[in-house]
Amino acid sequence: MAVAKITKSFVETVRFSSKGQTTYFDTELKGFGLRVGSRSKAFIARRDIKGRPVTVTLGRYPVLTAQEARLEAKAALLMMQRGTNPNLDHRRREALSITLEQAINAYLGTRKLRETTRRDYTRARDTAFKDWLPRELESISQEMVATRHRRLGERHGEAWANLSMRFLRAMFNFTLREHPELPIQNPVHVLSSRKAWFKATRKTRTIPFHELPDWIEVVQNRCSQDACDFLLLGLLTGLRRNELCRLRWEDVDLGLFQFTVRETKNHKDHSLPMTAIIKEIFERRAGIQMRSPWVFPGRSNREHIKDPRSWVSEAVRETGIEFTIHDLRRTFATVAESISVPVYTLKRLLNHSTSDDVTFGYVNPSIQQLREQMGRISDQMQNFSKNILPFKTAT
Repeated sequence: MAVAKITKSFVETVRFSSKGQTTYFDTELKGFGLRVGSRSKAFIARRDIKGRPVTVTLGRYPVLTAQEARLEAKAALLMMQRGTNPNLDHRRREALSITLEQAINAYLGTRKLRETTRRDYTRARDTAFKDWLPRELESISQEMVATRHRRLGERHGEAWANLSMRFLRAMFNFTLREHPELPIQNPVHVLSSRKAWFKATRKTRTIPFHELPDWIEVVQNRCSQDACDFLLLGLLTGLRRNELCRLRWEDVDLGLFQFTVRETKNHKDHSLPMTAIIKEIFERRAGIQMRSPWVFPGRSNREHIKDPRSWVSEAVRETGIEFTIHDLRRTFATVAESISVPVYTLKRLLNHSTSDDVTFGYVNPSIQQLREQMGRISDQMQNFSKNILPFKTAT
């Protein structure tokens, strides 16, 4: 550190540093300085704020002249004398200029999200909040959020309104963590403080037991092979839609009568035993699709099926019974409950999260116990209809 009168002529003639940086502080204005590196010269202002030194870079020479820099240094030093950090003030002003579109893109570009979640959030961005995208975050008020939430519920359904606002809330939380200097609060919190979230009605629909025989028979005999295999496997395993879509042949062991699901909802690999019926479905698929790494490939063998709704629609059209893939999962669970499958074994078969269940940590059903219960569930399915496959399940 050196001292000099920082003038136009001094800045022009002072040599670049041969190694590292040299800082010259002005002899007249305390705290005003010139930092000289090997290739550049920059004006600075330095002063303690609450006992801690703060350095503000005012700008580089020759974009900023010595005279202009002296004036800016006076303003910056005055702010610091009053306890305000100009660096934080600058970052705050920059953060306040962030638009909703910029914040959403940063969130979607940084966060690791499931494919379906990313698709839902992108849709919310492009529909629910399309007219807000150019707005700066600070301009989105609690009243705007409450009004938009109510309007989305009226026009697009309460579930969609809640999902859109959960996305907006997550995005605001992320942005506020990334920019703690932003002097705003998450406006979506108003929905909680006013108890304005729509109450979601938990779906309970299953395929009724008395309709299962007809449903199974029609799916088996009148639907395409792909639709039949996908839907029957869903009914007999209780897997979620995306878990069925992402089944890989490398995770199917026909010799050991078991298979493993990756990329599950709770981020844990999920291994299940096969009953004879399930094994038969896999063997049938192997004869058709072994060229693909996926049990249910998409249009290209290199990717898995993305959206099986056409198969569901085909079955709904043929059976006359409305259902979703998750209804098959609930049907699997309902059949299991009807034959008194132990609750912790059922939770394990469904791969439900158990992080809040202390007792489950002490209960670890073996693969043989799971195989026995899967066999009982498949046997019960057989009791509903003899048209799945011509032989009994193996335990």
